[in-house]
Amino acid sequence: MLMTRREFLGATALSVLGSAALPRAASLLAQAPTDKELSSPSKFDHPEIRVGMYSMSRADNFAPLLSEINAEQWKAINGGDPPQPQRIRGARLVAVFDKARGKAERVAKLYSSVSLVAKAPEDFIGHVDAVMINDDGSMRHQDQAIRYLEAGLPTWVDKPLSRDPDEAARLFALADTHRTLLLSCSLLRYAPEAAEAKKRLRSIEPLRTVHAYGPNELIYYGIHPTELCYAVLGRGVVRVQNIGERGRELVRMDYADGRRMVLEVCERSAYSFQAGFYGEKGWFTIEAKDMGAMARGLVAGFVESVRTGKAAIPREETLEIIRVLAAAEKSRLSGGVVVEIQ
Repeated sequence: MLMTRREFLGATALSVLGSAALPRAASLLAQAPTDKELSSPSKFDHPEIRVGMYSMSRADNFAPLLSEINAEQWKAINGGDPPQPQRIRGARLVAVFDKARGKAERVAKLYSSVSLVAKAPEDFIGHVDAVMINDDGSMRHQDQAIRYLEAGLPTWVDKPLSRDPDEAARLFALADTHRTLLLSCSLLRYAPEAAEAKKRLRSIEPLRTVHAYGPNELIYYGIHPTELCYAVLGRGVVRVQNIGERGRELVRMDYADGRRMVLEVCERSAYSFQAGFYGEKGWFTIEAKDMGAMARGLVAGFVESVRTGKAAIPREETLEIIRVLAAAEKSRLSGGVVVEIQ
């Protein structure tokens, strides 16, 4: 069944509760300092990192991890007893904004730590120490990061950071200029199944090939199974070829060390994110299901990054994923040519 963007977000909330090249982004990345060079622990004059959340599309994934739940309001609004997830220590949600103000007001009622329902996104500045930018349905949610990075606020941006590798590199460069952190990823980066797969790889090595599968559109949804596999394999893709068609993408990704990943992204197909790993000594498959654990891992990773000043996810890996998916789209549009990743 084809999943809409709204259905996808709802599913995750319920779980918590010829040759061508793309050289420009690589050039921008090469000019930027590394995350290690940028790192410096953040210092606050209060015991917990104050988090602002832009767009309520993932509020029910993330807010319970950053705030106590107002049980009375929960029963009045949602019915029944509220969930009782374990809070992530060291941070609290204090400010929310959504273009539909009623959605932000609902979150403020449900989560007792929220003290500010902002009238505009810029109202966070001066009231928060870090910002989480959720997908807002505009396909341009990354634009919101600019004001926060310029204010020196560590910022997480929901996937994808951009469809355009150059734009993504510019956002990282802006973060560098203002000596702050920028993170972006799919929830599947933190799938416990990926962590387990990484441990199991040694038993089947040498690894020969990986098959990744996910539903819907190539970039906005294909990033999920791609990042699931990157969490296991790391970066190092050097060329991409898409021999599929729009709605039925079939992408070969070749690593410099000889490993290969095949990504299949299909519209009107089963809603599932899977990966199979095949080596000379055996094979195994995984399916990413535990959305609650993924949300916890993501928020905890962001909070720790803000606390220490060191990015939980290497920027080089984030940018490579964007370059690879852009190359896959370019390959299809160019008749299935091989696109080199530089």
